[in-house]
Amino acid sequence: MSGFLRNVENGKEFFCKDGRVVRNLKELSQLIKELPLEIFFYHVNEEKNDFANWVKHAIGDLVLANRIKRTKDRLNMSRMVDKRIFELSMY
Repeated sequence: MSGFLRNVENGKEFFCKDGRVVRNLKELSQLIKELPLEIFFYHVNEEKNDFANWVKHAIGDLVLANRIKRTKDRLNMSRMVDKRIFELSMY
């Protein structure tokens, strides 16, 4: 299993505006699917993409970070994360 699929080390979790905590890509995928749009757009807007930044800096997956940093669509982002999880699970 790819190291990118493991939980991040303590202190590198993603803390969502609604209080949920994400520790790995599978949890991120689930969070993105479940988030109310207003909270999703709090984290992803014209000024920032907190999810892409977290994937880059905490997970270390530059491929996924670059893929999701350009999208502002929740469903599309969720699909990109799921696709990357599938790709990484093949190793």
